[in-house]
Amino acid sequence: MKRILILTLLSSALFSAANAQEGDTRSFISPDFWGKQGIKDKIIRPKCLGCHSSQLSGAERNGAPEGSNFDTYDDAKSQASKIIQRAVVDMDMPPDPDQQLTDVEKKALQNWVKLGFPSTGISGQYSSTGILTLPKVYVLDAAGNAIGTAEAEMKVIKTTRPFQFEITGLKYTPINSSDSQ
Repeated sequence: MKRILILTLLSSALFSAANAQEGDTRSFISPDFWGKQGIKDKIIRPKCLGCHSSQLSGAERNGAPEGSNFDTYDDAKSQASKIIQRAVVDMDMPPDPDQQLTDVEKKALQNWVKLGFPSTGISGQYSSTGILTLPKVYVLDAAGNAIGTAEAEMKVIKTTRPFQFEITGLKYTPINSSDSQ
């Protein structure tokens, strides 16, 4: 019974993330930096790099301090607290009111910090022993807050269609809410 409940939780988390906003995955932002729907492509590139790029200097930076660059994972991670403060809390960045972060973008940045700055999602792996390790997923509550991560391992018991799997391991790791911003 416990395995079914945990698998249901895992499936729900996957379903919620994949079907954010009624199936519109364009509005979903993965709380990792490099992912296809990640922080870099969905927030940093369109809303920050016009001023906070190492490729810009002087007046091209529109007042952004030299060295305040978000081009790379390390740059963005090192300045994450400033990004959260200015773009999420104070809401004075980006300075153009039409470019202000949406609630979805704010939540994604907060989740990125809360989850420990994941750089990329973990892909699934299949071993020659017949074990399928599914990707780690981020578990979000109904409000879009990251509340944990989940991982599953399954043994392939039928290799012809329809494939069949037996759950051999489930791991849910809650995130301590006191660690979040």
